[in-house]
Amino acid sequence: MKYEITHRDYLTFLKTTKSAVFDYTPYPPRKDLSDPTNPQAPRSWLSWGDGASFAAWAGLRPMTELEFDKACRGPVASVANEFAWGTANQLAAPVAASAAANLVATLAPSSGLSREQIGASYWGILNLSGSLRDRVVTLDNGTGYPADKGRQFRGTHGTGTVVLPADWPDKEGNGAGFRGGAAGLAVAHMGVSDRYSASYVNNSRGARNGFRAVRTAP
Repeated sequence: MKYEITHRDYLTFLKTTKSAVFDYTPYPPRKDLSDPTNPQAPRSWLSWGDGASFAAWAGLRPMTELEFDKACRGPVASVANEFAWGTANQLAAPVAASAAANLVATLAPSSGLSREQIGASYWGILNLSGSLRDRVVTLDNGTGYPADKGRQFRGTHGTGTVVLPADWPDKEGNGAGFRGGAAGLAVAHMGVSDRYSASYVNNSRGARNGFRAVRTAP
């Protein structure tokens, strides 16, 4: 996904699935079914279970840590301490964070804006450094379940329901973590290679937590 799940995306999901997504506990049904002020803005306050259920319903899947790296860097050589926009310039971080509020930013050459100015990855993907934290399937090689749950992931796509495929991290977030940092957190955690929270099991609905799903190329 070029952008994180937006308010409009998630509202469509909630209206379509109604209460089915909330069949698991201890999470109650969401109350915010009214149209948001900015429907194109990234949807925060998503737990792992919320985002993974959306991905399964949409026929998509979570991304792995390695896919996160590739989404940021593409096929080019790495840059020391780089952010998703390909440089180590921290001054671009606020720009990338503010891009979250305006998802209609163009990446056309005629715009005259660089990747660094827009906060875009090699592929033109936005908000991979800053904005909201991206959920990923962790590479953590822990001992036993649930620490090694991420190693069981086989890239299965969702099938149009909120049921998570068996190889995915479960609805409690075992086998998943965060990459890319978020606005308001230490800038260092927005780095492409930063794994500070890569294996942090957290299924909370936090103000800095979003979700971005992927699909395997044919």
